Amino acid sequence: MDYTAGCTDGAAEMRAAVPAACPRGGDAGTKKVLIAEDYQMLQLLYSEELAEEGYDAAVCGDCATLLEMIEMHRPDIILLDIMLGAHNALDLLPDIYALSRGALVLLNSAYSPAYSRAAFGVEGADYLVKSADIQPMKDKIRRLARSRQEGSGQNRRLPEDAA
Repeated sequence: MDYTAGCTDGAAEMRAAVPAACPRGGDAGTKKVLIAEDYQMLQLLYSEELAEEGYDAAVCGDCATLLEMIEMHRPDIILLDIMLGAHNALDLLPDIYALSRGALVLLNSAYSPAYSRAAFGVEGADYLVKSADIQPMKDKIRRLARSRQEGSGQNRRLPEDAA
């Protein structure tokens, strides 16, 4: 499986590093995370950090490959950058939900949650504002993975105190 499918153009060593950071397979308890992010440095950072946390992480960098990667990887959680290049990934939400077989969608954007909900009128399992501090992303993914394991995970806001 090519975990670099859909990565945007950039340094070859960065593309080569992504598969090493993303374990292929893993045991049945390993949660799979699909990182839909167009910025390659964030793809690499997120995939390495999540691999260190024990997740099976895959990346895609554009809307054209997002649905393919959902079918190939069958993620438990999708970290979805709202703007993938020039395209709004929210336009694909109905297809994402249909193909993902219950994956939880963590919306990821540079905009505040209030702005995005008002502008787009959507909500995933949770929302993440991009930041230099990636600990909140890891905490939210851990909380989503736990809620999915307990069978309570749905694409609805989870209480903040569930962390």
